[in-house]
Amino acid sequence: MIRLSIITLHVLYVTNQLLSLPIFKQMTETEKNQIYVQLGYRIRDAREKAGLTQALLGEILGLSRVSIVNIEKGKQRPPLDTLYRVAVATNARLIDLLPIASITLDEEPQYNEMSTFENQLADFNGTIKDNIKQFILDTRNTTTSHVSSFNRIKSIKNS
Repeated sequence: MIRLSIITLHVLYVTNQLLSLPIFKQMTETEKNQIYVQLGYRIRDAREKAGLTQALLGEILGLSRVSIVNIEKGKQRPPLDTLYRVAVATNARLIDLLPIASITLDEEPQYNEMSTFENQLADFNGTIKDNIKQFILDTRNTTTSHVSSFNRIKSIKNS
């Protein structure tokens, strides 16, 4: 239980640090639009990798081909459930559709450049994963120890 509390405190601390980064400040309308443009690029890439046409993806999602075109151009803002269905239809992970690269006003986003935020987030994820992995191992060891003790007590009682 103490281990879980330490993890919780760590999550709260790092979350507070992340929220103080500039990316969480008020966004301009241009920055918001750019996010949807980048999202559209990623959806288009996923659709093409899956070998789907815009018309076929639209049919699968219950949308028109024009809606798919507009989503891919960043002109239409799809809700989360639509993004989920796009991920399923294209056999992509939902996280891979979301634009994570730093916001730029470039024509095509550069996905390989990680922002300071992404580096901090990657460090945060690694630390949390390590802590959770250790917590699971500790719990497994404790459980195994308890089961062994229980089996010994049971065998003594049955003797």
